[in-house]
Amino acid sequence: MERINFWKHKDKMIIFFDFSGCKEDEFMKTLEDARSIVRRLKKDVLLTLVDVTNTESNDRTNRAIKEFAAENKPYVKAGAVVGVFGLKKLVYQIVMKFTGRNNLKLFNTVQEAKDWLATQ
Repeated sequence: MERINFWKHKDKMIIFFDFSGCKEDEFMKTLEDARSIVRRLKKDVLLTLVDVTNTESNDRTNRAIKEFAAENKPYVKAGAVVGVFGLKKLVYQIVMKFTGRNNLKLFNTVQEAKDWLATQ
């Protein structure tokens, strides 16, 4: 679970899911770890930051992240995502449409994402 951390930023608690650089197997393991943590937390209070920079993207990982986003909807007050470029933007748009999520926002850097989350 070294890829999942809790950060305090400007008096707000943020849960950080670091998928950066993950190949498929590590991505799937990290996702399962994330699921187990989120399920133990209170609903509609989480501030999440997800980094998918240079993450392997294929049908399996795309389907898994779509399911994870749908499962987390009741728990997440606001979420920030970094590392979404090129084809991943299309996947992001599909995930947003599929899950009905409107509380996730894309950012270019982790710092921008943390600053935005601190205002939520």
